[in-house]
Amino acid sequence: MDEEQLRTVIRERVRTGQLPPVAGRIFGGRGSNTACDCCGQIIGHREIEYEVELPSAFGGPGPTFLVHAHCHWIWREESGPQRSPPESEGSQNLIWNALRDAMERVG
Repeated sequence: MDEEQLRTVIRERVRTGQLPPVAGRIFGGRGSNTACDCCGQIIGHREIEYEVELPSAFGGPGPTFLVHAHCHWIWREESGPQRSPPESEGSQNLIWNALRDAMERVG
């Protein structure tokens, strides 16, 4: 799936409520060979996986989503600016480029 197709899938899932706006705690690690909640593809053991824990209405932990690192960035962008923490305009690209370079080195 190319970037524009992925963005379309994630945008539609946010629009229909299958994916809520990104908020809450995020943990990263090696993939667990589980399907990504954004794109549906397997997050392999050699990939970076984000675990996004959303807050519940009662203050404790809520639902958890497992996603590719790149899918998370798109999900965050498609969630709208009100959910994204403030950052300088180029910082997201800088972070994503560093992450992509590290993933390419791993193989």
